[in-house]
Amino acid sequence: MRIGYVCLTYLAPIHYKTIQARSLTNQTLEEVIRHNLQTLESQMLYNLEQGITFQRISSDLIPFSTSPIHSLDWKTQFVEEFKRIGRTIKEANIRVSMHPGQYSVLNSPMEHVVTNAILDLEYHADVLDLLGLDETHKIIIHVGGVYNDKQEAINRFVKQYHELSLAIRRRLILEHDDVHYTLEDVMEIHQATGVPVVFDNLHHQIKPSYDSKSIPSILQMVHSTWKQIDGLPKMHYSEQAANKRVGSHSRMIHVDSFLSFVELIQTSGVDFDLMLEVKDKNLSALKAQYVLHPHLIDVLEKQWAHFKYEVLAHHPSIYQRIRVLLQDKNTYPVKEFYRLLEEALETSISKPHFNNALSHMFGYVKEDASTLEKSKYEDYISNTDPSIQSIEKAIQWMYRLALKYEVKYLIESSIFLGL
Repeated sequence: MRIGYVCLTYLAPIHYKTIQARSLTNQTLEEVIRHNLQTLESQMLYNLEQGITFQRISSDLIPFSTSPIHSLDWKTQFVEEFKRIGRTIKEANIRVSMHPGQYSVLNSPMEHVVTNAILDLEYHADVLDLLGLDETHKIIIHVGGVYNDKQEAINRFVKQYHELSLAIRRRLILEHDDVHYTLEDVMEIHQATGVPVVFDNLHHQIKPSYDSKSIPSILQMVHSTWKQIDGLPKMHYSEQAANKRVGSHSRMIHVDSFLSFVELIQTSGVDFDLMLEVKDKNLSALKAQYVLHPHLIDVLEKQWAHFKYEVLAHHPSIYQRIRVLLQDKNTYPVKEFYRLLEEALETSISKPHFNNALSHMFGYVKEDASTLEKSKYEDYISNTDPSIQSIEKAIQWMYRLALKYEVKYLIESSIFLGL
């Protein structure tokens, strides 16, 4: 089982660029594409170093990829870069996938929407083809809208699927959703098209079907929709975010919930590649990897270095408990470590605790900081406003200082996630 993450790599110097239409020229687009391809290569090298062998590539890799507002022939111009990255992916045995956005709808009754969706799918297929990857590297889509008649919308999808090019069809896989189309609906489409099906645990939890079937038997059924040439079936795993709208993904996987789901997969007797759809991306992929496979304690110490100041800002007593937990270098308390981390990060942050963490972080730049910056630090410490907006403003300021003084240890702190 591969464990994968979606698009972005956190707490590492790996960042994609975008460009706005008003700034678009062939030259500016070329610069952004070159940067983004270098970033993709950096992601793959990071994955290789970390032992991660599954990742979803960002659909924004090539901005304005299907737009007529530029004349850059990016597929020809960057062919060698794609080949080089593709070799890295294959040599590292990494599996990649892509997931077009919500506006790529094949079953729309409006012709121009379908035309644009096909152009978008062609772009995604082109990226994977340029990388030189076989059909085990997939493109995931949803069915689309209902348009007041679900059966007719399903029929339109089936008709349109059969008219797609082989370059798209050989990669396309279909996922149910949490609003319109259940797993049972998607299985109906599979019967008519042969398209492999992706199981999403949270979508099935929100919009269930097959009430008489257990999860292991459902997984066996989904597994059977994949042919050998498609590679190992892929599955999406996520968890409901607390106190958010139904369907919102949680920040992270939780150890106990994740392990319970892995047990269900094992009970099914069939194997899957598991894509984690959570907000902290690669951090949860590493977490899953460390929980499922024994490692030395140093991997937990490295994770602790990322999370320690955020934990300190939320829950100082858990900060101390984790420090004690990691003192014995001959143990590997992975479940206890992550359970404590989860408990701390799900505790509301308070101004006194945050001030304590801020003082520790400012210590790394204090000697270099200007008089004005030292004065600003005192202002943030003395400010009694406990609102999250006030705290976030101080976090943003601290991040700018970490970047200015190039303090890598601080830059890679989880307290800056989401900025």
